[in-house]
Amino acid sequence: MQRLARACATLALALASSWLGSSPAAALVASDVCTGDPCVITANHTSTDPFTTLDFGSAAVILQSSLNVASNSLDILAGSFTISQTGKITAQVASSSESGGSVSVVAVGDIMLNSANQGGAIVANGCNGGFVTLESATGTIGGNSGNAINANRVTACLLSGEGGTIELIAASVDLSGNLNAIGGVAALGGSVIVDSSDLVRLGPINVSGGEGDGGILDVVAGGAVTLGTVSANSIGNIGTGGTVSVSSGGPLTILGDLDALGGNGASEGDAGGDVSLRAGNLIQPRDILVTGRIRANGQGQEGAGGFIDIDGALVTIEDPLIANGQGTFSSGGSIDVFGADSVTVTAPVSAGIGGLGTITIQAVGDLNLLAAADAGASPGTNGGDVTLIAGGSLDISGDVFANGNGPATFGGQIFASGCEIHVPSTTQLNASNEAGTVQLAAGQQMTIAGDLLAGPTLGTIVMRHRRASLPPVTVGASFNITPLISLDPSIAPCAICTFTGDADSDGVDDSCDRCTMVSDPLQTDTDGDGFGNACDCDFDQTGQCGIADFNVFQADFTTSIDAGTGTDMDGSGVVGIGDFNLFLPGFTSAVPGPSAMAP
Repeated sequence: MQRLARACATLALALASSWLGSSPAAALVASDVCTGDPCVITANHTSTDPFTTLDFGSAAVILQSSLNVASNSLDILAGSFTISQTGKITAQVASSSESGGSVSVVAVGDIMLNSANQGGAIVANGCNGGFVTLESATGTIGGNSGNAINANRVTACLLSGEGGTIELIAASVDLSGNLNAIGGVAALGGSVIVDSSDLVRLGPINVSGGEGDGGILDVVAGGAVTLGTVSANSIGNIGTGGTVSVSSGGPLTILGDLDALGGNGASEGDAGGDVSLRAGNLIQPRDILVTGRIRANGQGQEGAGGFIDIDGALVTIEDPLIANGQGTFSSGGSIDVFGADSVTVTAPVSAGIGGLGTITIQAVGDLNLLAAADAGASPGTNGGDVTLIAGGSLDISGDVFANGNGPATFGGQIFASGCEIHVPSTTQLNASNEAGTVQLAAGQQMTIAGDLLAGPTLGTIVMRHRRASLPPVTVGASFNITPLISLDPSIAPCAICTFTGDADSDGVDDSCDRCTMVSDPLQTDTDGDGFGNACDCDFDQTGQCGIADFNVFQADFTTSIDAGTGTDMDGSGVVGIGDFNLFLPGFTSAVPGPSAMAP
């Protein structure tokens, strides 16, 4: 909308100028700047035309000089396009009223930014930052400019200018230079949007804003993604942190610090932003490696913590994840980490300062928490919740805090479940303020040697185990209240994948597949009997598939609604022909399954 409004305003000025009798200069065209293939631009050119289009056809274009359009619009069409060390494109103004211009480069092949210009290879600064779009149909957007693209608010615009928009669309993006779309202290941060069918590698990115909130980084890639430093902060007294969303088809690596901090006013402040990192999809999740700090802190007295959401296959966290509130009137944030394979955490995870924060870490396989997880609280506020769930072994070697801090405060909840649970003597699970609870559930052996602390009168420590032959081992453990130890056969049996194969090609190993002969990537098991819905025709829980089950299916088929027995066997949301085709083989054989998970 901003781009359209600016274009309309520019056109109106041009029409007014013509009506008053002025004589606009002739428009700049491609043949004015260079010819041939490659087409090398060696002279500086300035266009005052509101809309300049340089169409070089299929030629390779090399810019060794400068193209300047001020606050106007420049469109370049070429076979490939390179800005050399001495080249630059400027769509910049320095006044306190004009916005930066618009630059669009569309090429069939590569677009390379190699400029040594201090301001950037492409500059679209203004009272509001401008628009820069680079689009390569089959090639790479890349290069090694120290400053690649700037679309910032200029200093002359004081505090109110917004950051601009940078859009990169290509088969792959491999750009080491800075991408900046920074807004003013009283305005909104800009946007960097990246869409690639293959890999993405990016250097430093800054979309910070002020009281209008931090900006947006949105990356979608078909292949691997590697990010350097990212800043999406609010730099004002108020304003929430920005939004960072990364979705990769391949492995995702965070190498530098990634920040989405809220505004930091001494008496106010504001909430942290949102960070979402996803690698792969439900069928084919990919690995995530975090070696840079991720922060979505609220700041000031009222700044609540933000949100950090990480979803991959083998997830490794080597630097802190922090989504704290900070002040007296704030609350903690939320951190969610999911690994479709395993999760290893070797750096602190914190969402507690401010109180009521939540930390949830889940792994289909093993979960290794080797550093502290803190959803505790600052003085005078209540504790938060920590949830740790592993389909395999759960090793809690880092302290876990869900305690309130101060008089008359309440503790939160610590919940941990796994096939096996290990808490060594060096570790404490602390939900010690009133009403705080610690709950542990193990499908196999639970070995506790550390300190478990819950609310002294209203709190509980509960330890549930599935197998009577494997009660919890508590040698060396200490408890501030007497734990309740109980046998609970309803705890899910352990799903230990041994990588034996995948007979139904659904991406789930046979050794932990709820339907070993029916493709069932969702692994839904509505009745919790170990047979996945896709191969479970036993709706009445008799262990056989018979007429009674057919009658249940027929009733739901008539209404198209699964009444809660699992008749939506294909997970489509309705009961239809697809479900009947899955029901029929089981009905014919009279048994559900087969399944590696059935008890």
